[in-house]
Amino acid sequence: MAFSDLWEGFATTVKDGVAELAKNTVGDFIPQAEADAAAFLNSSGEKLRKWGDLLANGLITPDEFEFLLGSQRDLAKMHALTALGLAATRLERFRTGLISLIVKSAFGVIGIG
Repeated sequence: MAFSDLWEGFATTVKDGVAELAKNTVGDFIPQAEADAAAFLNSSGEKLRKWGDLLANGLITPDEFEFLLGSQRDLAKMHALTALGLAATRLERFRTGLISLIVKSAFGVIGIG
């Protein structure tokens, strides 16, 4: 099955994980973190679907998928969290955690260890 066919399950897994990630990285700003994560998924969705399909079909390796996703890191602007005036280190921890959560969620729905 193609990753794009599993998108809804993938997106739900990411959304479910964001609240815990936010609690551990940006404290009480869970709604803002959820909004920023949703915006990142929306802006990167087409590329994520494409790369996920390539991964699911064995056309790229898990490491290549992680690299490609990492290339989108700067697009995770975190506008809502930035507007709150959070320190750059807390924003970066959330951004790094979000990328990791997306990778783990993609691997999970595809069935990669």
